[in-house]
Amino acid sequence: LLETGSVSESARQLDMSQSAVSGALQRLRNQFGDELFVPSGHRMVPTARALDLAESAARLLAEAEAMTLGAGPFDPATSARRIVVSAADHLTDLLFAPMMRAVRSRAPHLRLELLPLLPGNWAMVETGEADVQIMPQEFLTPEQSNRLLLQDRYALLYDPAEGAPAPGRPVVAARLGAPRRHRGGLGHHSAARLLDRAEIVVTQFTQVPDLIEGSARVAVVPELYARLLCRRRPLAVAPLPDAPAIHVHAQFNRARQSDAGLSWFLDRLAETAATLT
Repeated sequence: LLETGSVSESARQLDMSQSAVSGALQRLRNQFGDELFVPSGHRMVPTARALDLAESAARLLAEAEAMTLGAGPFDPATSARRIVVSAADHLTDLLFAPMMRAVRSRAPHLRLELLPLLPGNWAMVETGEADVQIMPQEFLTPEQSNRLLLQDRYALLYDPAEGAPAPGRPVVAARLGAPRRHRGGLGHHSAARLLDRAEIVVTQFTQVPDLIEGSARVAVVPELYARLLCRRRPLAVAPLPDAPAIHVHAQFNRARQSDAGLSWFLDRLAETAATLT
């Protein structure tokens, strides 16, 4: 109901009758002593109490799913498991595309759903919205499990036809899911000043190359992705002085540590990441 705002649509998605969903809602109302959802036009709008319960309910569902999925052995050759991952856009090319090519014969029915890394939403594995979130170390939720995938650092991407990077050239910066004050993970390093004077700010790294090619601009991007772009386009990469290391982790719900299917997926992800450095 929180997702759909409709009893009939909820019933359809749950493969239940509308009367069964209405009955379940009435039992919840009796249990919590609150209306939970009230009609407003054509939608059912949650009450404050329903919104308070939402996070706990999502966490319980995630733990229940972890219990059922991790209950038995995992056979990649026959499993049609769907893995939901939240990650920055450039990791599709850098990490997930080669990984899926590598496991195609071993896990022919594996399904991967990639969600964007949304501003401020670093707890998707806790609420059950994602099985895995790929993120820099500074955004990890301490209460959940994680494993280090790769280490990277920021570099300068530029068009060599326009000359080597020099002070004063216009800058393209990608902020992705980080708040503006985060300065792209550069913190207080001197390289962060490049982001502060950016001519163009984008929300995805994959928007960067078209803004660089044929222009005098330079872009601040992760070095591994920059080198991948240089193999595909007439671009070049240069070191970014004082740029700190980026520690990229895969975070997952601590209740999923015994999930054999998720462990298999993370192992394959780590194997692919190891080939990038």
